[in-house]
Amino acid sequence: MKNSPDQDLARAADILRRGGVVAFPTETSYGLAVDPFNPAAVDKLFAVKARPRQKPVLTLIDHPRSLPRLAAATPPCFQNVMARFWP
Repeated sequence: MKNSPDQDLARAADILRRGGVVAFPTETSYGLAVDPFNPAAVDKLFAVKARPRQKPVLTLIDHPRSLPRLAAATPPCFQNVMARFWP
């Protein structure tokens, strides 16, 4: 029996909360997700991808208020772009 989308989402959220890695389909390939605020989870992501730590990974956040947790500063020129285009 196939899981419902809500069940799949709940399972993925549980895996992320526990510091795991989740694969998900995108328009062109698959993406990998971790909790970006969990250093051990980020370490797992780099290991799974066999990616050198010097190469950054894309981080998507839901709201500008989360940005200070990931970046020490935001250049002023980005403020207008964020205000206009943030979902």
